Amino acid sequence: MVGVVLMGGSSRRMGVDKATLVVDGTALGARVGEALRGAGCAEVLAVGGQIGSSRYFGVTRLADRRPGAGPAAAVADLLSELGGPLVVLACDLPWITAASVRDLIDHAALHPDADAVIAGRAGRPQYPNGVWRRVNDAADGCTFARLLEGRSVVLVDADGGFEDADHPGDLPDGR
Repeated sequence: MVGVVLMGGSSRRMGVDKATLVVDGTALGARVGEALRGAGCAEVLAVGGQIGSSRYFGVTRLADRRPGAGPAAAVADLLSELGGPLVVLACDLPWITAASVRDLIDHAALHPDADAVIAGRAGRPQYPNGVWRRVNDAADGCTFARLLEGRSVVLVDADGGFEDADHPGDLPDGR
């Protein structure tokens, strides 16, 4: 299975590029890539972000086909370009582990007909984190709701590994 780290976005709320932010000695982009590899993804790709950072994290960088269009557009473009299934994770997951990702992949295997198996927390999807197989066609400004409208979606109540960090106070050390 192919793993993808979404490294785009302007990180306005965090104030620095989240993919390069070091937490407990590891940059967030590298942490997510390592979790994907540890969960069994044979290939790990990155979309968006700074060119040098993806090389530093040991992942192959793909060009963002629509920079600034958001993560839903990136997922749609990835599926159009690569096909599915893809394990897609945001780069801002300071608590992600290989076991968390493996659990998500295992849930996806239990639902082979689902178009997407999404990590959830308290009944709320933690987009874009999930195993993606098929989505609706995406236009500019697309949202995850539009991508998945009428599609078969399984929401997996995942552990805390899929909680993201948008603000400095969301980080383990409260930067």
